[in-house]
Amino acid sequence: MKWRINVSATSSTALRRAMALRGSLPTVSDVDTAAGVSTYDVPPWGSASSGGVRDRAGGHVARVDSPNDPVFFLHHCNVDRVWSRRQARWGFGTAQHLPGGGVADVVDVDEALRPFGVAVAATLDHRGACTYG
Repeated sequence: MKWRINVSATSSTALRRAMALRGSLPTVSDVDTAAGVSTYDVPPWGSASSGGVRDRAGGHVARVDSPNDPVFFLHHCNVDRVWSRRQARWGFGTAQHLPGGGVADVVDVDEALRPFGVAVAATLDHRGACTYG
């Protein structure tokens, strides 16, 4: 069965999946390792960073039309759950969420997220809106 794509950045009209591009999906151990890292990000604040959790959390959906796939939403719900688990261990504040400010081409914890106009720091504690069991 072909899942039809109506909005795409490419000429593709049907969903194609390659969910294990790195060789396998993240294991429980991969998730536990990522959750065990206390610092969110470290210099050089990009994909070359390896000391923080940001680039260890288990990949991403690579195409801009990925929201056409229902699995996209399940994936992001689980990412949110894993993030919440990490926060419960390391805290919901800004201390581990570096950089704190003044880094070019990086949305710092005190900067507003576009187009929402809300600082990253204001989004870190989700417990008033949702919880995970």
